[in-house]
Parts: sequence; C-alpha cells; structure tokens
Amino acid sequence: MEERVINLRKQRTISLTKKGSNGNEENLEFVRVGLKWGRIQVGGKTEKEVKETQVIYTGNALQKFLKIGPRETKEITKKVSTGFGEPRFKDVDLDASILVYDENKKNVDTLYYGHLTAGDSSLWHSSDDRGGSDDAEAEKNDNEVMTIDFKKLPANYKYLVVILNSYTHQKFDELPYATMNIYESQKSGIQKKLFAEYKLDNNPEFNGKEALVLGGFYKEGNIWKFKASGVSTTERSISEISKGSALEFTKKEL
Repeated sequence: MEERVINLRKQRTISLTKKGSNGNEENLEFVRVGLKWGRIQVGGKTEKEVKETQVIYTGNALQKFLKIGPRETKEITKKVSTGFGEPRFKDVDLDASILVYDENKKNVDTLYYGHLTAGDSSLWHSSDDRGGSDDAEAEKNDNEVMTIDFKKLPANYKYLVVILNSYTHQKFDELPYATMNIYESQKSGIQKKLFAEYKLDNNPEFNGKEALVLGGFYKEGNIWKFKASGVSTTERSISEISKGSALEFTKKEL
C-alpha cells in the first residue's frame, strides 16, 4: 500500500523517519526540500475560484418549486473567468535558503543562491530560479531545491531554518501560490518520493509581506524532526531574516 503524504500546517511537527525492512522506524538519511511558487498574471484570460452561499429548499415538491418552507444553506466553490486572450505573466524572483544555527542559536552558515554548498557539502542548493511557474499542476518541478545529508552535517549544525524571500520585493499576497515539498532522497540528490508537503496558498496574512519562515529541522534525541512555521514578515533580505524572524522561531519554537 502506498504511504500517504504528510500535509503540513502551522505548528505541526513531523519526524523524518520511515519503516525499515524489519518494520522498525529508521531515520531518513537524505531529504530534498523543494520550493515552488507561481508567477503573477498581469493580463489575458484568468480563472479564479470564488465561494458563494447557496440556499436549498428541502420540503415537498411544491415547496421546492415555490421556494418556500424548510431550507438549508451550503457553501459552494465555483470558477469564474475574467478577461480574454492568452494569459500574460510577470516573473517572480524568490530565493529559497536554509539558515543554519548552532546550539546557542548563533547563525553559523547560510545555504542560498550565492553559496550553493555548505557544511562540508552536507547541504547543497540547485541554483537560483528568477521566474517562478505559470501553473501549479502543469509544471511539476520545483523552482529551487535544497538537499540535506543528515549523516554528514557538522556537529554544530543544530537548527536548519527554511526561508523563502522576495529578491525583487514583490509581495506574497500578489502570488497565486507557494509550496514547500519535502522528499525522501538518495545520496546523489535524486528524489525518491514525496514525504510531506506544505501548501501556502494566498491569504490575508501575506498582505505587504516579502518573506516566509517555512519551518525548521532539528534533532530530538537521535531523530531529526521538522516543525512548520508559515510566519510571513516584511523583512527584505536573507541577512535581516537570519537576525529577525528566523532567529525568533528557533528561540521560541525549536
């Protein structure tokens, strides 16, 4: 039977383990963290989902015909089209990074587009994506990917905080979606299977925000875990996030 994918949400903690051939839980040795986001549509035909309340009459046939008598309401979702012509999109340059902290919550390293390997090559980054994706379903590949070799991590790498920030300072409420995927991986970095996903669809909390703290990897006993955050901030650089919201997350949550 196929194992289910874990759906992450704010504050949820998961263990990075799997059942081994003997039935016991084993740690994942490698994981890939994939970040995916949508480009901003600026013209052409667009479809969006809207919710509306529908009244349903539940009486006899005459009452239903006359729309009188007992009734109930339910919320339905439907797609509404606006505009015309081929969709036009604007590139979105986001940066996925891992901020590394030691046991004293000091930022000792950063994996990002300008520093593609870290921790004696225990962390590596796929490189910078400056565009984003047009369609969440049609384009399956992640925009930026970071791989972690847990067995090779230096001893002082205690907390690995995943962040996503807007290099071009576009706001997250302008984006149609952002998703983080955690994959069980192989030593080569080739993904093996999707382990967990964290969908951060647009919501009012993102208004005016330029960065997201997605969560952090940390070790509890002999097991590596991940705790989801989802905090959005107005911080404008990786350095600012490392000293601000990401550091605060390690102090309060990890």
